[in-house]
Amino acid sequence: MDTTKATWSKPYYGVQHLDGLRNGFQVTVTDRGSIAECNVFLPGHQFRTTTSVHPDAAAARIHGESQAVALDAFAKVVAA
Repeated sequence: MDTTKATWSKPYYGVQHLDGLRNGFQVTVTDRGSIAECNVFLPGHQFRTTTSVHPDAAAARIHGESQAVALDAFAKVVAA
């Protein structure tokens, strides 16, 4: 997956989710103004996440995309 084509949901009260992930995976960025958090949810781990803190939402999104790539979390696209 080319992360330059990764898409994020529209921010809702500073919260965005990475689109196109396989079932059970979720990457969420929360913009808290002076910092931004990136939470990575893994299948079978319920609400326990890996949380990282970043200087802004853009850096948090980049981190989230790299984590999704490393975890092979993006859904496979089947060519017709």
